[in-house]
Order: sequence, then C-alpha cells, then structure tokens
Amino acid sequence: MTDGSVACNFDKLKLPESEEMKADRAYLENTAGILRAQGLAVTAHLARGDPPRGISRTAEAEPCDLIAMTSHRHRLLGDFLLVTTIHEVRHRTSIPVLLARAGPKDRTG
Repeated sequence: MTDGSVACNFDKLKLPESEEMKADRAYLENTAGILRAQGLAVTAHLARGDPPRGISRTAEAEPCDLIAMTSHRHRLLGDFLLVTTIHEVRHRTSIPVLLARAGPKDRTG
C-alpha cells in the first residue's frame, strides 16, 4: 500500500504515478515473483489512498486467505502511523492478519 501524499491524492488530483509508487510497484512484483517461485499463488496490488481502507477493501475484493503486514523500526510518528494502520486493518476485516518484523529496508529485492 502506497501511503505517500501523491498516492493519497492520486485519483482526486489526477496526478501521474510518482517515483515512490513506481518503486513500490516494482518491489511488490519482485516479492510476488519470489513467492510464486516457491509455489505460492500470489497477486500483487498497489492500492492508493488511505492505507487501512485500501488494504481492507483490496483484501475483501480479492479472495484473500490472509493479510500479511510487516513492521519496520520507525521513529515516533512512523511508529504511530504503523500501529494505527495495523489496528484499523485488524478491525475493518474478518480476514486473518499476520504481522511480521521486516528485515532491513531494501527495495531492490
């Protein structure tokens, strides 16, 4: 889920896809490819807008068995936003949510 200012206002402002969104899409596709190579059925979808709402809507629209989310070590505001997103997703859906600590931030795979 892309949650930057461009992503949150993408449709409303009819903006072009940002570099952040392009990097997020490439990261998702790379990760999905790794999981597919291990025999898992994976669909990657880059949603825009409010993260908890987008994650929940996408998971409900797709036949998802699990919502997997990762946590990174952030500072202050980042921690607050992450906890809020996780909390809201957990309460917006009946689909199980798996929370795992992410490794070092690396968008190259």
